[in-house]
Amino acid sequence: MKRYTTNDLRQLYDEAPQELYERANRTLSRLPEKSQQKTQMKRKLSISLIAAVVTLVCLMTVGFATGTIQRWLYTYQYTVLEDGTIEIQQYNGNEETVVIPDEIDEHRVTKIGKKAFYHCYSAKEIIIPEGVTGIGTLAFSNCLHMESISIPDTVTSIDPYAFEHCWVIREITIPDSVEIIGNGAFAYCDSLTSIRLPEKMTVLYGDMFAYCRSLKQIVIPESVTTIYWNAFANCESLTDVTLPKGLTAIGQYAFGHCVSLRKITIPASVEEIHPYAFLGCQNLKLIVTKDSYAAAYCRENGLVYKELPELVTEP
Repeated sequence: MKRYTTNDLRQLYDEAPQELYERANRTLSRLPEKSQQKTQMKRKLSISLIAAVVTLVCLMTVGFATGTIQRWLYTYQYTVLEDGTIEIQQYNGNEETVVIPDEIDEHRVTKIGKKAFYHCYSAKEIIIPEGVTGIGTLAFSNCLHMESISIPDTVTSIDPYAFEHCWVIREITIPDSVEIIGNGAFAYCDSLTSIRLPEKMTVLYGDMFAYCRSLKQIVIPESVTTIYWNAFANCESLTDVTLPKGLTAIGQYAFGHCVSLRKITIPASVEEIHPYAFLGCQNLKLIVTKDSYAAAYCRENGLVYKELPELVTEP
């Protein structure tokens, strides 16, 4: 049996309709004149149907050749990467509990691609399998009914806006294997009350928890040295923040409009605080070390603060 290549099938698609028309015309020329008009109409309909089938076969085969399964064939559309593993490109199911497979067609699943579950309104629970190392940009964004997600300890990176607008999820456990979490990864998770951040992170990027209006407590790992713009902006319920001793910089609006925040201890290691880092925090008092950069910052910006002779941590 001949094995057709992608080029063979494309050529078949290009040539098949013309060949069918010529064959039909030869048949019509041998029929009586009165029968030709009726038969011609039927032939055109048949040829159009055949052409559509040929097109579908070509698209399906090209999909297999490139490692991408078309959405009308399977629940998952995916790409086979250079290392022979799979990146899921799109989920087309409607299950409430989604268990992502660890293998597809004998290839290991290692990545959840950009927008793979974007606007997946049906899913209430999603389980990511062991072996997945990366979660792409907007991968689970706008999963408006997702109540829980299981992230395995093989994941090392979560890309920007991966979980933004997951409105009903209340708690997320991020394994210590994760080293990077991108901008806005958990922004607008309106029901999120608590989250555990991994110990390997060194930076909290912009908008990471912006508008998480139910978030009450956050412990920032000791490994973090920089908190960027808007990281916790508009977290209206935030009352308890523990900053790491090695922190050096707090960016613009990092805690902007955290109206429930009463007290934060600023480590003596901090060397840079944006003038608007605590904008709109009307009830906030900063605890600072005597003669530190943070003490001078408070005086220059008219913030309420308490100066201690040495660095202390909040109970």
